[in-house]
Amino acid sequence: MKNGILLLLFWGLWVGGLSAQDIHFSQFYHSPQNLNPALIGAFRGDYRATANLRSQWSAVPVPYRTFGGGGDGKLLKNVLGAGLLSGGFQFNYDQAGDLAMRLTELGLGASLAYPLSDQITASAGLQFAFANRDFDPTAITTAAQFNGDQFNENLGIQENIGQTGFNTLRLAAGLNAHFRLDKNSRTTGNTGFSLYNLNYPNAAFKDQNNDVNRPARLAFYADAWVQLHKNIDIKGHGLWHVQGDFGSGTYTEAVLGSGIRYHLSLDRDREKSVAFLTSYRLGDALIPSVEIGWRMITAAFSYDFNTSPFNVATNRRGGPEFALIYIFTKVAPPPEFKACPVF
Repeated sequence: MKNGILLLLFWGLWVGGLSAQDIHFSQFYHSPQNLNPALIGAFRGDYRATANLRSQWSAVPVPYRTFGGGGDGKLLKNVLGAGLLSGGFQFNYDQAGDLAMRLTELGLGASLAYPLSDQITASAGLQFAFANRDFDPTAITTAAQFNGDQFNENLGIQENIGQTGFNTLRLAAGLNAHFRLDKNSRTTGNTGFSLYNLNYPNAAFKDQNNDVNRPARLAFYADAWVQLHKNIDIKGHGLWHVQGDFGSGTYTEAVLGSGIRYHLSLDRDREKSVAFLTSYRLGDALIPSVEIGWRMITAAFSYDFNTSPFNVATNRRGGPEFALIYIFTKVAPPPEFKACPVF
Protein backbone atom coordinates (compact mmCIF):
# COMPACT_ATOMS: atom_id res chain seq x y z
CA MET A 1 0.00 0.00 0.00
CA LYS A 2 1.10 3.53 -0.67
CA ASN A 3 -0.09 5.37 2.42
CA GLY A 4 -1.47 4.95 5.91
CA ILE A 5 -5.10 5.42 4.90
CA LEU A 6 -4.95 2.53 2.43
CA LEU A 7 -3.14 0.42 5.01
CA LEU A 8 -5.93 0.98 7.51
CA LEU A 9 -8.45 0.04 4.84
CA PHE A 10 -6.59 -3.21 4.16
CA TRP A 11 -6.49 -4.07 7.85
CA GLY A 12 -10.23 -3.49 8.03
CA LEU A 13 -10.77 -5.93 5.20
CA TRP A 14 -8.39 -8.52 6.65
CA VAL A 15 -9.64 -8.48 10.21
CA GLY A 16 -13.33 -7.91 9.70
CA GLY A 17 -14.17 -9.01 6.17
CA LEU A 18 -16.04 -7.04 3.53
CA SER A 19 -19.73 -6.13 3.40
CA ALA A 20 -19.53 -4.57 -0.04
CA GLN A 21 -22.19 -3.58 -2.52
CA ASP A 22 -22.89 -5.94 -5.39
CA ILE A 23 -21.78 -4.94 -8.88
CA HIS A 24 -24.17 -2.75 -10.83
CA PHE A 25 -24.60 -1.44 -14.36
CA SER A 26 -26.11 1.88 -15.36
CA GLN A 27 -27.77 0.05 -18.27
CA PHE A 28 -29.42 -2.39 -15.86
CA TYR A 29 -32.07 -3.21 -18.47
CA HIS A 30 -29.30 -4.70 -20.66
CA SER A 31 -28.03 -7.03 -17.91
CA PRO A 32 -31.17 -9.06 -17.19
CA GLN A 33 -29.67 -11.90 -15.15
CA ASN A 34 -27.98 -9.44 -12.79
CA LEU A 35 -31.35 -7.76 -12.31
CA ASN A 36 -33.72 -10.71 -11.84
CA PRO A 37 -33.41 -14.45 -12.60
CA ALA A 38 -37.12 -14.34 -13.56
CA LEU A 39 -36.01 -12.37 -16.67
CA ILE A 40 -34.32 -15.49 -18.04
CA GLY A 41 -36.14 -16.21 -21.29
CA ALA A 42 -38.21 -12.98 -21.11
CA PHE A 43 -37.54 -11.77 -24.64
CA ARG A 44 -38.89 -12.25 -28.15
CA GLY A 45 -36.78 -14.97 -29.72
CA ASP A 46 -35.23 -18.31 -28.82
CA TYR A 47 -31.72 -17.55 -27.54
CA ARG A 48 -30.07 -14.41 -26.23
CA ALA A 49 -26.44 -13.46 -25.55
CA THR A 50 -25.48 -10.37 -23.53
CA ALA A 51 -22.20 -8.64 -22.72
CA ASN A 52 -21.64 -5.61 -20.47
CA LEU A 53 -18.43 -3.68 -19.81
CA ARG A 54 -18.13 -0.83 -17.32
CA SER A 55 -15.22 1.36 -16.25
CA GLN A 56 -16.15 3.50 -13.25
CA TRP A 57 -14.34 6.59 -11.97
CA SER A 58 -11.64 6.52 -14.65
CA ALA A 59 -10.44 9.95 -13.45
CA VAL A 60 -9.19 8.58 -10.13
CA PRO A 61 -5.86 6.67 -9.90
CA VAL A 62 -7.41 3.18 -9.63
CA PRO A 63 -10.75 2.85 -11.45
CA TYR A 64 -13.33 0.09 -10.99
CA ARG A 65 -13.71 -2.27 -13.95
CA THR A 66 -16.65 -4.63 -14.31
CA PHE A 67 -17.49 -7.20 -16.99
CA GLY A 68 -20.65 -9.24 -17.28
CA GLY A 69 -21.58 -11.80 -19.91
CA GLY A 70 -24.34 -14.33 -20.18
CA GLY A 71 -26.68 -16.36 -22.28
CA ASP A 72 -30.21 -17.63 -21.89
CA GLY A 73 -32.80 -19.39 -23.96
CA LYS A 74 -36.10 -21.19 -24.04
CA LEU A 75 -35.80 -24.91 -23.23
CA LEU A 76 -39.16 -26.66 -22.81
CA LYS A 77 -42.73 -25.77 -23.73
CA ASN A 78 -45.97 -26.97 -22.13
CA VAL A 79 -44.35 -27.52 -18.73
CA LEU A 80 -47.04 -28.28 -16.12
CA GLY A 81 -49.62 -27.29 -18.69
CA ALA A 82 -48.92 -24.05 -20.54
CA GLY A 83 -45.63 -23.22 -18.81
CA LEU A 84 -42.37 -22.33 -20.55
CA LEU A 85 -39.07 -23.36 -18.95
CA SER A 86 -35.98 -21.29 -19.77
CA GLY A 87 -32.38 -21.58 -18.62
CA GLY A 88 -29.34 -19.34 -18.54
CA PHE A 89 -25.83 -18.70 -17.27
CA GLN A 90 -24.15 -15.48 -16.14
CA PHE A 91 -20.45 -14.65 -15.69
CA ASN A 92 -19.30 -11.55 -13.77
CA TYR A 93 -15.82 -10.19 -13.12
CA ASP A 94 -15.09 -7.07 -11.07
CA GLN A 95 -11.74 -5.54 -10.08
CA ALA A 96 -11.05 -2.46 -7.96
CA GLY A 97 -8.38 -0.72 -5.91
CA ASP A 98 -4.61 -0.83 -5.48
CA LEU A 99 -4.83 -4.44 -4.30
CA ALA A 100 -6.83 -5.53 -7.38
CA MET A 101 -9.74 -6.66 -5.21
CA ARG A 102 -11.53 -9.14 -7.48
CA LEU A 103 -14.94 -10.74 -7.56
CA THR A 104 -15.50 -13.60 -10.00
CA GLU A 105 -18.93 -15.20 -10.31
CA LEU A 106 -20.49 -17.92 -12.43
CA GLY A 107 -24.25 -18.22 -12.09
CA LEU A 108 -26.69 -20.83 -13.38
CA GLY A 109 -30.39 -20.09 -13.37
CA ALA A 110 -33.81 -21.03 -14.64
CA SER A 111 -37.25 -19.47 -14.92
CA LEU A 112 -40.75 -20.83 -15.38
CA ALA A 113 -43.22 -18.59 -17.23
CA TYR A 114 -47.01 -18.89 -17.41
CA PRO A 115 -49.39 -16.81 -19.55
CA LEU A 116 -52.01 -15.00 -17.48
CA SER A 117 -53.70 -13.56 -20.56
CA ASP A 118 -52.96 -12.87 -24.22
CA GLN A 119 -50.95 -9.83 -23.13
CA ILE A 120 -49.38 -10.73 -19.76
CA THR A 121 -46.97 -13.51 -18.83
CA ALA A 122 -45.76 -14.06 -15.26
CA SER A 123 -42.48 -15.79 -14.48
CA ALA A 124 -40.53 -16.93 -11.44
CA GLY A 125 -36.78 -17.46 -11.47
CA LEU A 126 -34.01 -18.93 -9.34
CA GLN A 127 -30.24 -18.57 -9.68
CA PHE A 128 -27.25 -20.24 -8.00
CA ALA A 129 -23.89 -18.49 -8.35
CA PHE A 130 -20.43 -19.72 -7.41
CA ALA A 131 -18.28 -16.77 -6.37
CA ASN A 132 -14.61 -16.18 -5.61
CA ARG A 133 -13.23 -13.03 -3.97
CA ASP A 134 -9.50 -12.37 -3.68
CA PHE A 135 -6.84 -9.68 -3.84
CA ASP A 136 -3.20 -9.36 -4.91
CA PRO A 137 -0.92 -9.51 -1.81
CA THR A 138 2.15 -8.56 -3.86
CA ALA A 139 0.72 -5.05 -4.24
CA ILE A 140 0.96 -4.38 -0.49
CA THR A 141 3.66 -2.03 0.79
CA THR A 142 4.34 -1.09 4.41
CA ALA A 143 6.67 1.14 6.45
CA ALA A 144 8.83 -1.93 7.09
CA GLN A 145 10.09 -1.61 3.50
CA PHE A 146 11.64 1.78 4.25
CA ASN A 147 15.28 1.24 5.24
CA GLY A 148 15.81 4.72 6.66
CA ASP A 149 16.95 6.31 3.41
CA GLN A 150 14.62 5.00 0.73
CA PHE A 151 11.84 2.57 -0.03
CA ASN A 152 13.02 -0.95 -0.91
CA GLU A 153 10.34 -3.16 -2.42
CA ASN A 154 12.60 -6.21 -1.97
CA LEU A 155 12.25 -5.99 1.81
CA GLY A 156 9.45 -8.03 3.30
CA ILE A 157 6.30 -6.29 4.53
CA GLN A 158 6.70 -8.15 7.87
CA GLU A 159 2.98 -8.82 8.17
CA ASN A 160 1.08 -12.09 8.39
CA ILE A 161 -1.37 -11.68 5.52
CA GLY A 162 -3.15 -14.99 5.97
CA GLN A 163 -5.90 -15.90 3.54
CA THR A 164 -6.00 -13.85 0.33
CA GLY A 165 -9.15 -15.34 -1.17
CA PHE A 166 -12.19 -17.49 -0.54
CA ASN A 167 -15.05 -19.20 -2.37
CA THR A 168 -18.72 -18.92 -1.60
CA LEU A 169 -22.18 -19.63 -3.01
CA ARG A 170 -24.99 -17.11 -3.36
CA LEU A 171 -28.67 -17.58 -4.17
CA ALA A 172 -31.13 -15.29 -5.93
CA ALA A 173 -34.84 -15.45 -6.71
CA GLY A 174 -37.44 -13.17 -8.26
CA LEU A 175 -40.79 -12.63 -9.94
CA ASN A 176 -41.48 -10.79 -13.20
CA ALA A 177 -44.50 -9.75 -15.27
CA HIS A 178 -43.93 -9.42 -19.02
CA PHE A 179 -46.40 -7.39 -21.11
CA ARG A 180 -46.88 -7.31 -24.89
CA LEU A 181 -49.82 -5.46 -26.44
CA ASP A 182 -50.13 -8.01 -29.25
CA LYS A 183 -47.85 -10.10 -31.43
CA ASN A 184 -47.63 -7.39 -34.11
CA SER A 185 -46.94 -4.50 -31.72
CA ARG A 186 -43.61 -3.22 -30.42
CA THR A 187 -45.25 -2.10 -27.17
CA THR A 188 -43.70 -4.34 -24.53
CA GLY A 189 -42.36 -4.15 -21.01
CA ASN A 190 -41.26 -5.87 -17.82
CA THR A 191 -41.79 -5.14 -14.16
CA GLY A 192 -40.90 -7.16 -11.08
CA PHE A 193 -38.70 -7.59 -8.06
CA SER A 194 -35.80 -9.80 -7.04
CA LEU A 195 -33.73 -10.68 -3.98
CA TYR A 196 -30.04 -11.57 -4.32
CA ASN A 197 -27.77 -13.07 -1.61
CA LEU A 198 -30.74 -14.88 -0.12
CA ASN A 199 -28.40 -17.08 1.90
CA TYR A 200 -26.24 -14.15 3.17
CA PRO A 201 -22.99 -15.74 1.88
CA ASN A 202 -19.75 -15.34 3.79
CA ALA A 203 -17.71 -12.21 3.01
CA ALA A 204 -14.78 -12.54 5.45
CA PHE A 205 -11.14 -13.06 4.50
CA LYS A 206 -9.67 -14.08 7.85
CA ASP A 207 -12.28 -16.07 9.74
CA GLN A 208 -14.78 -18.03 7.69
CA ASN A 209 -16.86 -18.67 10.83
CA ASN A 210 -17.42 -15.08 11.87
CA ASP A 211 -20.55 -13.06 11.31
CA VAL A 212 -19.46 -11.03 8.27
CA ASN A 213 -21.79 -11.72 5.37
CA ARG A 214 -22.61 -10.37 1.93
CA PRO A 215 -25.86 -8.48 2.61
CA ALA A 216 -29.11 -9.15 0.79
CA ARG A 217 -29.93 -6.96 -2.23
CA LEU A 218 -33.53 -6.17 -3.09
CA ALA A 219 -34.50 -4.70 -6.48
CA PHE A 220 -37.77 -3.28 -7.84
CA TYR A 221 -37.85 -2.22 -11.49
CA ALA A 222 -39.99 -1.37 -14.51
CA ASP A 223 -38.91 -1.05 -18.15
CA ALA A 224 -41.17 -0.48 -21.17
CA TRP A 225 -41.12 0.53 -24.82
CA VAL A 226 -44.35 2.02 -26.23
CA GLN A 227 -45.01 2.21 -29.96
CA LEU A 228 -46.29 5.68 -30.89
CA HIS A 229 -45.97 5.55 -34.65
CA LYS A 230 -44.98 3.17 -37.39
CA ASN A 231 -41.35 4.23 -36.93
CA ILE A 232 -41.25 5.76 -33.43
CA ASP A 233 -41.18 4.23 -29.94
CA ILE A 234 -40.72 5.92 -26.57
CA LYS A 235 -39.27 4.37 -23.43
CA GLY A 236 -39.50 4.72 -19.69
CA HIS A 237 -37.54 2.80 -17.05
CA GLY A 238 -36.94 2.88 -13.34
CA LEU A 239 -34.98 0.94 -10.73
CA TRP A 240 -34.80 0.96 -6.95
CA HIS A 241 -32.04 -1.01 -5.21
CA VAL A 242 -31.51 -1.48 -1.50
CA GLN A 243 -28.69 -3.57 -0.03
CA GLY A 244 -27.65 -3.96 3.59
CA ASP A 245 -29.15 -4.63 6.98
CA PHE A 246 -32.04 -2.21 6.30
CA GLY A 247 -30.69 0.05 9.02
CA SER A 248 -27.43 1.90 9.42
CA GLY A 249 -25.04 1.27 6.57
CA THR A 250 -27.80 0.38 4.09
CA TYR A 251 -26.97 1.23 0.48
CA THR A 252 -29.75 2.49 -1.78
CA GLU A 253 -29.86 3.32 -5.49
CA ALA A 254 -32.68 4.87 -7.50
CA VAL A 255 -32.56 5.32 -11.28
CA LEU A 256 -35.15 6.97 -13.54
CA GLY A 257 -34.93 7.38 -17.29
CA SER A 258 -36.65 7.80 -20.63
CA GLY A 259 -35.82 7.75 -24.31
CA ILE A 260 -36.94 7.62 -27.91
CA ARG A 261 -36.22 5.16 -30.72
CA TYR A 262 -36.55 5.75 -34.45
CA HIS A 263 -36.77 2.76 -36.79
CA LEU A 264 -34.86 3.44 -40.00
CA SER A 265 -36.06 0.19 -41.57
CA LEU A 266 -38.81 -2.24 -40.61
CA ASP A 267 -38.21 -4.73 -43.41
CA ARG A 268 -37.85 -8.28 -42.13
CA ASP A 269 -34.17 -9.24 -41.66
CA ARG A 270 -33.19 -5.65 -42.50
CA GLU A 271 -34.37 -3.92 -39.32
CA LYS A 272 -32.37 -0.82 -38.36
CA SER A 273 -32.98 1.61 -35.51
CA VAL A 274 -31.32 4.27 -33.40
CA ALA A 275 -32.32 5.30 -29.87
CA PHE A 276 -31.32 8.09 -27.49
CA LEU A 277 -31.93 7.75 -23.75
CA THR A 278 -31.18 9.69 -20.60
CA SER A 279 -31.16 8.30 -17.07
CA TYR A 280 -30.50 9.88 -13.71
CA ARG A 281 -29.16 7.99 -10.70
CA LEU A 282 -30.58 10.13 -7.92
CA GLY A 283 -27.88 12.09 -6.13
CA ASP A 284 -25.10 10.45 -8.11
CA ALA A 285 -24.95 10.67 -11.91
CA LEU A 286 -26.56 11.83 -15.15
CA ILE A 287 -26.37 9.03 -17.74
CA PRO A 288 -26.99 9.77 -21.44
CA SER A 289 -26.83 6.79 -23.79
CA VAL A 290 -27.22 5.85 -27.44
CA GLU A 291 -28.35 2.50 -28.87
CA ILE A 292 -27.98 1.12 -32.37
CA GLY A 293 -30.19 -1.75 -33.52
CA TRP A 294 -29.41 -3.87 -36.56
CA ARG A 295 -31.51 -6.94 -37.21
CA MET A 296 -31.28 -8.98 -33.96
CA ILE A 297 -28.27 -7.07 -32.55
CA THR A 298 -28.39 -4.13 -30.14
CA ALA A 299 -25.23 -2.18 -29.28
CA ALA A 300 -25.40 0.53 -26.61
CA PHE A 301 -23.02 3.06 -25.10
CA SER A 302 -23.59 5.23 -22.03
CA TYR A 303 -21.51 7.57 -19.91
CA ASP A 304 -21.92 8.51 -16.25
CA PHE A 305 -21.43 12.22 -15.51
CA ASN A 306 -20.87 12.26 -11.77
CA THR A 307 -23.02 14.75 -9.83
CA SER A 308 -22.35 13.59 -6.26
CA PRO A 309 -19.82 15.25 -3.89
CA PHE A 310 -17.27 12.75 -5.22
CA ASN A 311 -17.13 14.85 -8.42
CA VAL A 312 -14.35 16.84 -6.72
CA ALA A 313 -12.11 13.82 -7.33
CA THR A 314 -13.66 12.62 -10.59
CA ASN A 315 -14.16 16.03 -12.25
CA ARG A 316 -17.69 14.74 -13.00
CA ARG A 317 -16.31 11.83 -15.02
CA GLY A 318 -18.05 8.70 -13.74
CA GLY A 319 -17.13 6.40 -16.60
CA PRO A 320 -18.21 4.69 -19.82
CA GLU A 321 -20.32 1.57 -20.18
CA PHE A 322 -20.91 -0.68 -23.19
CA ALA A 323 -23.62 -3.28 -23.79
CA LEU A 324 -24.10 -5.77 -26.60
CA ILE A 325 -27.18 -7.97 -27.02
CA TYR A 326 -27.80 -10.60 -29.68
CA ILE A 327 -31.10 -12.46 -30.03
CA PHE A 328 -31.34 -15.53 -32.20
CA THR A 329 -34.64 -16.85 -33.52
CA LYS A 330 -34.90 -20.25 -35.11
CA VAL A 331 -36.59 -20.41 -38.49
CA ALA A 332 -39.79 -22.41 -38.22
CA PRO A 333 -40.19 -25.28 -40.71
CA PRO A 334 -42.89 -24.91 -43.37
CA PRO A 335 -46.27 -26.21 -42.19
CA GLU A 336 -46.46 -28.63 -45.08
CA PHE A 337 -43.71 -30.34 -47.06
CA LYS A 338 -44.10 -30.00 -50.83
CA ALA A 339 -42.28 -32.35 -53.20
CA CYS A 340 -40.47 -30.89 -56.18
CA PRO A 341 -42.32 -31.93 -59.36
CA VAL A 342 -39.02 -32.37 -61.25
CA PHE A 343 -38.30 -35.46 -59.18
